[in-house]
Amino acid sequence: MQYNTTEAQTVDQDQLDQLMRITPEAAVTAAIGAVVIALSFGGNNAQTALAVWLTLFVVVSAARIAAAVVYLRQKSFLTDSCSWFRWSAAGTMAHAVLWGLLS
Repeated sequence: MQYNTTEAQTVDQDQLDQLMRITPEAAVTAAIGAVVIALSFGGNNAQTALAVWLTLFVVVSAARIAAAVVYLRQKSFLTDSCSWFRWSAAGTMAHAVLWGLLS
C-alpha cells in the first residue's frame, strides 16, 4: 500500500504519539533497573565509577522524560516529527551505551 504525503505524515505522527506516551514509563523503569544494578554492585572497589554511571543514567532518563512531556504538551504546535524521532532514538542509544559500559 502506498501512502500519499498526508497519510504518511499522519502515520508518522500516530507512531510518534505512541512512542512519546510510553517513553516516561520506559525511562522510569530503566532508571529503577539501573538503581537495582548499582546497589547489587555496590560492594566492589569501583564505587565512584558506578556513582558516575548511575548519575549519567538518571540524567539521560530525566532528559527523555522531559522531552516526552514537552512533546505531549505541545504536539498540536509541532510539525517536524522526524526531529522528534531522532531525539527519541538518541535518548534510547544513550541508554544503550550506558548499559553497555557495565559489561
